[in-house]
Amino acid sequence: REKLMAFAECTKMRAQSYVYLRNMSLFRQYVVDLRDYLKRESGEGKRPTVDLTNLDYAMSEKFRFLR
Repeated sequence: REKLMAFAECTKMRAQSYVYLRNMSLFRQYVVDLRDYLKRESGEGKRPTVDLTNLDYAMSEKFRFLR
């Protein structure tokens, strides 16, 4: 993901690069938060549940800020 973000910085028109980078940052944080939630739950011996219609229980403050 970081390599893709760096590539977008170099290839997109300057005006568009901000939008691409912001969207990639948001998606990256979403995936990181989901990964952390799954690791935390499985590490505690719990079976993680994933409700794709509402993942508020797995999202961090950083994701909420970016959103």
